[in-house]
Amino acid sequence: MISNLRNVTGVTWGGRDLFQGSIASGQPLIWVVGERDANCDEMGQRLLQEGAIRVTVANLPGCSTEEVRCAIRENRTPVLLPGGMYDSVLPVRGLPSRGGRVTVNGCFDILHIGHIRFLARARAMGDSLTVLMNDDASVARYKGLTRPIFPLSFRRAALLAFERVDEVQPFGGDNPLELMAQLRPDIHVKGGSFEESRVKSERELMESWGGRLECTPMEDGFSTSNYIRGVLQLEG
Repeated sequence: MISNLRNVTGVTWGGRDLFQGSIASGQPLIWVVGERDANCDEMGQRLLQEGAIRVTVANLPGCSTEEVRCAIRENRTPVLLPGGMYDSVLPVRGLPSRGGRVTVNGCFDILHIGHIRFLARARAMGDSLTVLMNDDASVARYKGLTRPIFPLSFRRAALLAFERVDEVQPFGGDNPLELMAQLRPDIHVKGGSFEESRVKSERELMESWGGRLECTPMEDGFSTSNYIRGVLQLEG
């Protein structure tokens, strides 16, 4: 998942030997840590001694693993975040003018690798990808009153951080048909083996202007609901 982020140029792993190799190479090393991790461990102390530059960034409220677990455990979701925090940092970008617009729709509450692979497949079908995202009220109607875990502003910002996503547009109804009619995408992609009766409206709408509906297989073993159940079991 990390390698799919818009501003990440590479991902590697290896622990102590990897960091010591970076120091030995003589290349400048900037070590970014969150405020909660500001107290250096042994490896961090070594990095500082060898000339690394430490940059401490603020932890976003409501985003730590423990905060998410508490919100689920205490039945008090969505997590409330300061209004406007993300809209000013990650604005909606303009879409390419080449055509080939692809859309998908969903809640995208707790992002996982299944979501990322789905988005990658959808983006590969065209020149741009617009995510039609359920707003908080429609998620609650669809998933229950304890959802979403994260509010719209957070979910939108998280998706826009991925390089394969060009735009996110929220909708408030029970389905995205009205928004699809406004955008008139070339392709609309659904995840999973949908029965024809479930996608009939989307297919007919897309075909009305010459577009098409595509269905891609779901990733087995990846589900936001399963993750939530797993957290509750851990807390039990």
